[in-house]
Amino acid sequence: MSGFFQTFVIGITNLASFGGIAYLYFLPPMLEDSKNFKKIAVTSIGITTLYLLLSVGCLLFMFSFFFESQEISPLYNASRYLEFGDFFQRLESIFLLIWILVFACYLSIVSKFSMNIFKKITNIETKKPLINIFGLLIFAIALVPKNLAISQYFESNIYPYLVLGIVFFLSFGILIFANLLIRKSKALIAKDSYRKETYNETSS
Repeated sequence: MSGFFQTFVIGITNLASFGGIAYLYFLPPMLEDSKNFKKIAVTSIGITTLYLLLSVGCLLFMFSFFFESQEISPLYNASRYLEFGDFFQRLESIFLLIWILVFACYLSIVSKFSMNIFKKITNIETKKPLINIFGLLIFAIALVPKNLAISQYFESNIYPYLVLGIVFFLSFGILIFANLLIRKSKALIAKDSYRKETYNETSS
């Protein structure tokens, strides 16, 4: 039976499932009207929640032996059980096609945000030369795991802690530090303005 430590300390790594929220942080500078950010964020989170509930519900209603198989994607394995008469069979090929398209879209979004961040850090004028560089870098990183076991080890033991450290702790730490700097700068500006006012009053 799980205790307090197992549930609230070890189980905090399950927050890595919400790592996609970090992409919302980079949207406001790309929007023409910042007022649309709330609408986009609520709509995207709602759609994602719906798909997650459908995916989890699909897996929970499968048989118990299904969870013991070490497949790359449990949903892909679940799609093999779908049949619509004698004509539409083996629909996992359609699922595989949609999966490839979604993964390509995900890589495009990651590359877009990465190039924008790198452009702002280096202050370069254009990001066109970065397209091939980031594409080759992603391809090289994808070749690092030699087999499926290494990928699953990285997904279960390393990736959750990276997401917790970067998305939640580091981002909130930067936010708190930025607020402290803003308050300090405002205090210095107010102090300088007060000195100027007192100097003008004494000089007059």
